[in-house]
Amino acid sequence: MKQRGTLRNIISVTFWKTAGMGLSLIIALAIANLFGAGPATDAFFLARRLVSNAAAGLERAFQLLQVPPLVRLAENQGLEALSVHLRRRLWQVFLAASVLCAAAFAMAGEIVDFLAPGFAEEQRRAAEAYFRILIVVLPLSAATALAGATLNALRLFSLPVIARLLPRLCAVIALAIVAAVPVFAAGLGAVALAIAAGTVLMAVVFAFCIRHALSQDWTAAAAAVPQQGYSPGRVWAMLLTQFHLMAAIWIDMAMASMTGTGGVATLEFAQRMTNMAPSVVTSSVVIVYYTEFASHLARGNHDAFRESVLVSLRATMLFVMPAAVALFMLNKPLVSVLLGHGAFEPWAVAQTASIIAWLAPLLVVNALLGTLMSATFAVPQLPHARMIATSITVALAARVGLNLLFLPHYGVLTVPAVSLVSMTLLMGVLYIWLAYALGPLVRLRDLRPFAAMALASAAAAAALWTVQSAAARTAAGRLETLSVAGLSAVCGGLAFAAVATLLRVPETARIRLALRKAVRRGAV
Repeated sequence: MKQRGTLRNIISVTFWKTAGMGLSLIIALAIANLFGAGPATDAFFLARRLVSNAAAGLERAFQLLQVPPLVRLAENQGLEALSVHLRRRLWQVFLAASVLCAAAFAMAGEIVDFLAPGFAEEQRRAAEAYFRILIVVLPLSAATALAGATLNALRLFSLPVIARLLPRLCAVIALAIVAAVPVFAAGLGAVALAIAAGTVLMAVVFAFCIRHALSQDWTAAAAAVPQQGYSPGRVWAMLLTQFHLMAAIWIDMAMASMTGTGGVATLEFAQRMTNMAPSVVTSSVVIVYYTEFASHLARGNHDAFRESVLVSLRATMLFVMPAAVALFMLNKPLVSVLLGHGAFEPWAVAQTASIIAWLAPLLVVNALLGTLMSATFAVPQLPHARMIATSITVALAARVGLNLLFLPHYGVLTVPAVSLVSMTLLMGVLYIWLAYALGPLVRLRDLRPFAAMALASAAAAAALWTVQSAAARTAAGRLETLSVAGLSAVCGGLAFAAVATLLRVPETARIRLALRKAVRRGAV
């Protein structure tokens, strides 16, 4: 199998994830316009978040836990051995997930009662129905999570991303039908059914992708390396990681449900708008570089591993930092233009914009944490269970304690603010562990590019503020507001790129080189 360049893989994954971002944006806009931030929307988003985050957690777990041994298996023993291994594991994963999901289906009412203590009876019944529709197809998501890790191990990074667009595409179609035939009482139920149908289609596409991938020739990229199994400590660490992912979501949803009608919905809308573009780049970089981490370690090249971690951090920050600045500066006009119409009332617009202001800095923290977590699981010799257990204990204690302390005073805005504190603590504790075990991943001489990007971000913020201030009197209508926001974002992006280039951030030179090559190929 021919291996493509790292940057080209990142661009390809980013392109398809951007398509998914567009579908997510359409879904959010349609739900906001058709249903607003009311009780039914709260119920739908609670159920959707529970199941979608379980699916995302499984995807992340198999990516972190399975890619390194799958890379070694493919490079050392070939695709036939990988195929045998995969068939056995897929059935095991599917059956185990089916048993757990059957239990969750039977206990749907109790789960909703526990996770949404602030819901009224009607909201609880609706959330229970949506949850049962979505949980039925979660075993397929578990199986495709393992299939996606296999495709990533084979460096076919785009195929899993394309297949995972199908549930969102089906949701868009369902919302279009609901908009044309306004039977709103069953509208969100139809969306839930469409997502379930899209998940089935996604599983079928994954089956074809895996069959095609395992039928190709594979040229070993390295000499045979002794196979290393996973220690129980690493398995427990992965389980703890997924526990933290689910617990954090559950805590946030439970706290938001106690802030009144619309708390869950506005938090969900804000998180969707905040995470869309930055998460596309962050996840693309992590997906590609995690395979590189595993490949370097399989060859025993620890210097290349350390350099890959550093490059991954820089590449992520280069895109996430300006995006965080733009979202922080433009939260009000963006929410007003995108969501402030139809059934989405002014109070919901203001509340969503305020939540985004708190979530914007969290983008940087989550981006750094993604790479650090990948680096942690890529190294077999680390005390993974102790590292993850101590990190998430500190993070969850802060999340619960601070929410209980400040929620009565600041309402739903407490939830994103506490999330920022909690994830920062998690990142800090995890980095201390890594520095203790491996030595500092980022040395003093490596900080210059990050400082340069911070200065570039300050320049971007100044450019955004200048354009907004200059156009404040003319931006009266929706079109004018959107135009000013777009112009501000362009000026902020140009300011960031100019300062980062002048201060010689390494990734800017690589991007310029890639663009020149692309232009030359186009000219030819």
